[in-house]
Amino acid sequence: MKYVSENKNFIGVVGVNWLIANNSNMTSYIAKVKTMGVRNIKGKKGDNAYYRLDQANLINGIYPFLRNIYIINCEGRDGLGTGFANWLLSPRGQLIVLKSGLGPHKMMSRDFNLKNTN
Repeated sequence: MKYVSENKNFIGVVGVNWLIANNSNMTSYIAKVKTMGVRNIKGKKGDNAYYRLDQANLINGIYPFLRNIYIINCEGRDGLGTGFANWLLSPRGQLIVLKSGLGPHKMMSRDFNLKNTN
């Protein structure tokens, strides 16, 4: 980020979590960098417009530079790896993924019960 912000004729590729991180050392560099909209691949969802890199476009699957992360368990039995995978896919694990600036596998619903007290 520093190099791109200080050199006008260069581009860089970073994850969305770098752009929305609350890092005071990076704030001044991020403010000097322009983000570019990218058009999705023809025939895929969202191929009719250009999309900026943000969490909503990642979660909706319309930003084309999307990278999935897979958990492959080769333990052969239930152990630490299985426990970590289960925890990561739990609502708490997915909330941590969301808060880190990435797109969770499944968005957790929020249900509210509103009562009229009058």
